[in-house]
Amino acid sequence: MRTRANAVQYTQALTLPHCAPSHSCPRCVPPFSTTACSNLSHNSLTGPIPEMGNLTKLAYLNLDSNLLSSSIPESFGLLTGLTYLGLGSNELTSTIPASLGLLTGLTHLKLDSNSLTWSPPIWMFQMSQLTFLSLGFTVFSPPPPSPPPSPPPSPPPPSPPP
Repeated sequence: MRTRANAVQYTQALTLPHCAPSHSCPRCVPPFSTTACSNLSHNSLTGPIPEMGNLTKLAYLNLDSNLLSSSIPESFGLLTGLTYLGLGSNELTSTIPASLGLLTGLTHLKLDSNSLTWSPPIWMFQMSQLTFLSLGFTVFSPPPPSPPPSPPPSPPPPSPPP
């Protein structure tokens, strides 16, 4: 039986855009395992994005237009019900994690206005449900250079005359 004291843990949608709570993101993400929709955009949230792999019912996550830094957590690959992921207009760096390729139901992916290392992941071009991909105004750094190719083998030394 649900009571008022524990009703908040059954929250299915948390929408708080433009609230400006002014604290770091680990405190911003609710620990509600039943939450399906979370919109925390435009809130000046700071710090790294916390691990959220336990929010398995999450279908919509919008963290656009904050001040989030660091990298996109690998644990996002565990959010297999996710259809919308908004991480645009933050200060994210590093590469786009391969674990996002596990989000086969993702229809919207916003990574615009960040500073990411660009190495086009193959999975991004294999996502059959993806209908919206926003990468505009993202500063892509090239991946680290590959080592130079090996020099061609030397020709064999000439044979001594008989």
